[in-house]
Amino acid sequence: MEDLDGELRRAFWAPGFQRSHFIIGLLISAFTTFLVGTNFLNYWWFQARMIAKLLDVAQVPYRLFYMGEARSLFEIFPLKYAPGGPTFELQVPYERIDIFTLLFILLDLIIASFIIWRLRKIPFPFKILWSIIAPLAAVNLIYNAFWSVPHKLTRITIDWTCSGVLMFILISLAFLIGVFGIKGPLHIKLLWLIVTMFFSVVWNILRLAFGIASLYYLGNFTFILIHYLGGPFLDFVYLVAFVGIAISQVASSSVRGEF
Repeated sequence: MEDLDGELRRAFWAPGFQRSHFIIGLLISAFTTFLVGTNFLNYWWFQARMIAKLLDVAQVPYRLFYMGEARSLFEIFPLKYAPGGPTFELQVPYERIDIFTLLFILLDLIIASFIIWRLRKIPFPFKILWSIIAPLAAVNLIYNAFWSVPHKLTRITIDWTCSGVLMFILISLAFLIGVFGIKGPLHIKLLWLIVTMFFSVVWNILRLAFGIASLYYLGNFTFILIHYLGGPFLDFVYLVAFVGIAISQVASSSVRGEF
C-alpha cells in the first residue's frame, strides 16, 4: 500500500507529458470557446425554461420575455456590454420594516443563537447551519430597513454576466492545463471533463433559480450574497475539486498501467 502511495505521488508530481492528449484538449478548448461564442442564445433559453419550471415549483410569480438583442462573445469584448437575452421580471414584495420590529427580531435571533449553542442535545451540524442562516437573516433585515430602495419590479436577464456559460471555457482551459497533458488514459480525462461540464449546467440552473427565489422571498441583500458572492466562490470550488479528482484518477491509472 505504501509503495502504491509513493508511486501515486511520483505520478502526480512528475507524470510526464502527453503531447497528443494535450492537442486533443486544445482542440476541445477551442471548439468549446467557438460554441459558447456563437450558440449562446440557445443555451440561455434552455436555462431559462428549466429555471421557469423550478420557479413554478417554488411558487414564485414571474414573467419571462426576451429583452433586446444579445451580442456574441466575440462582439462584446472589449466593447461596453449591454444586457440582452431571456429575462425574468418579477414583483418583489417590499415593505420597509420599522425600527422597533427590527430590534425585536434581532434580539430574538441573539437569544435563539445563545440557546442553540448552549444546548448540547442540538446536533453540531444544525448549529453550524444556524450560524450561517441567523447572521444572513439579520444583515438582510438591517439592509432592508435602512438602505434598500422600495421597488415593485425587478428584472434578471440570463446573459453573459449571470448564466455561467463562460464556465465552459474556464473548465476546458483548466482541464487543458491541468489534466490533458499528464500521462494517463484519455477516456478518463474526457469522462471527467464531461462530468464537470454536466455538473456546471445543473449547478448554474439551480443557482439562478435559487437566487431568483431568494430575491422574491428574502430580499435584495440575500440575492446579492447568493448571486454575486456565493456563486463565483462555489464555481471556483467545484472546478478545483473536479480537476483534482480527474488528476488523481489519471495518475492512479497511470501507475497501474491502464492505458
